[in-house]
Amino acid sequence: MQRVTLDDIQRDFLKYLNQVETGESFLIVQADKPIAELKPITNTNAYLVYLPENSYCLIILMHLCLKRF
Repeated sequence: MQRVTLDDIQRDFLKYLNQVETGESFLIVQADKPIAELKPITNTNAYLVYLPENSYCLIILMHLCLKRF
């Protein structure tokens, strides 16, 4: 799993999302503290959402779900 800063994710989200679609996984860090994981969904029938101290995970999940339609 590659480490990437929150600033990098915000700056070029689609770049990282495209890499996730090819099987890559990312650990998102802010101030050197892990805050979220961005990884492919392995079971398309179930979604697990864990929201740590902010809502960035929810934004990522919403984007992935909307892209399916």
